[in-house]
Amino acid sequence: MLLNIFKVRKIQHVLKVFFILTLLFVMYCTPKYKPYKITIEADYVEVQFGRLMSKNLLDSISTVLISKGIKLSFPVVQYDGDKLSKLEFVIDDGEHTGTASTHFLNKGKSFGFKVDRRAQAKSKLVVGEFKNNE
Repeated sequence: MLLNIFKVRKIQHVLKVFFILTLLFVMYCTPKYKPYKITIEADYVEVQFGRLMSKNLLDSISTVLISKGIKLSFPVVQYDGDKLSKLEFVIDDGEHTGTASTHFLNKGKSFGFKVDRRAQAKSKLVVGEFKNNE
């Protein structure tokens, strides 16, 4: 009888450990999407696209940028369920034009564009993947 109680407790302990390890594995394997970033100032615009951006949000960004003299269009927008899976954009700030596309396989790098009209700007228009210090 006492031996059976120990066996049951050992099995319960093993099951608890297995459950915790399974839970940790699932949490670790669940994708964490890089958040999107939108900065719109008088002389500076930065958009870093993310997989959780809706079509309405993309259209809203385009609409707001028109008032700043910046044309932004999206020739290709594809979703995998509710996650943005493929994106191509064309941006024209009146002086420069750029285009970029992604399948969001960028391993944590930011993807988007910057329009910098400040006097000290190194580059007036940057498109595509950003380095960590850009």
